Parts: sequence; structure tokens; C-alpha cells
Amino acid sequence: NTLFLSRGTWSSTKQDARLNFQMGYEVSYETGGGKRIEGDFQSMGDYSLFGSLQWKLGRDLMAQPGLRISHNTDYRAQPVPSLHILWKKSEQAQFRFNYARGFRAPSIKELYIEFIDANHNIVGNPGLRAEYAHHLDLSAVRTFKDKRSVHALRIKPSLFYNHLSNQIELALVDVGQFSYVNVSQTQTAGTVIDMLYTIHPDFSFKA
Repeated sequence: NTLFLSRGTWSSTKQDARLNFQMGYEVSYETGGGKRIEGDFQSMGDYSLFGSLQWKLGRDLMAQPGLRISHNTDYRAQPVPSLHILWKKSEQAQFRFNYARGFRAPSIKELYIEFIDANHNIVGNPGLRAEYAHHLDLSAVRTFKDKRSVHALRIKPSLFYNHLSNQIELALVDVGQFSYVNVSQTQTAGTVIDMLYTIHPDFSFKA
């Protein structure tokens, strides 16, 4: 298998500007060939343009909307938006909100592999649909610091939610035979709390 990948970006990062930007392109072209690929040769291309703005809405509030538009040679790719918001209430307290839409076309291996021998029986599934996803997360960072020493405690609680449509999984589809299938809906949600306690510039505890 071979993969050609090219990516280029152009961005503005002026420190005092109210509005900065990033834009670019990404080209991906994958090929697969040989006896373990159905038809002996397959290829797929994915061509994308993307851009985002970093917009200062106030002294302490920043928003970063983004958009990615893609053309896939085998699948219809919808526009993929994203939004990131940062609120710096103070040097010790920050809040973040992130949303992103996701798209992933099946790989050539998932579509066309034929790996059958004494120990393996894996076949691709040309009928696979592309994955789509929504991701949301909300987090905060609170730092407690003793001004008279280097001791500091940083607590970072976060919540996340993921919703995937047509998630691609390897599954047992027949006696001894595995193939790739779509799982119609998958949802995950949870919370994470990270803590970092610093007692010296070179020594800290993380949990």
C-alpha cells in the first residue's frame, strides 16, 4: 500500500490583532495492490480546503470558528465545521468550550482486503458507509498558588460527549470469518478531572 499526503497552511498570528486566520489545503491519495486486495488494485483520493478565524471578542474572550470542505473520490463528504471558545476570567481561572464535526471515509484495507490463510480470515466490505461524528467538550482550569512559594495546585475538570454514526468496526460475521461493518449509532459521555500539584519547578505530582 502507498499513501501520498501533502498539506500546506497560511496563517496570520499578529499578537495584538483582533482577528487572525489560518487557511490551507490537504491532499491524500491512497493506493493498494496485490493478491490481498480485491481486484488486485484499488485507489482513493481525498482533497480538502480548510480555514479558521481566531477572533478576540473582548479582553478575556476568544472564539475560533472553522470549516473544512472535502471532496472524496468514492464518498460524498459533507462540510465539517468546528467552534472553540476560550474565556480567561483571570490568570487562575479559564473556561473552554469545543465542538467539532467529524468525517472519515473507509480505508482501502477496510473496503477491499482479502487476508485468508491458516490463521486469518478477514475480508473487506465494499458496502461500508463513511463515518460521521459530533464531539462536544467543556472544561475549566483553576489554579491555586501561594504567592510566597512555588507551590501550586491546578485542577482541570472536563465533560465530553461523542456521537458517531456508521462507526466502522471489525466484527465476526460468519463462523471463523471477520469483516468490517458499520455500527449505526455509538454514543459516549463522561467526565475527567486532572490535578497537578507543583512543589518545585522540576518536581510535581499529577493525577
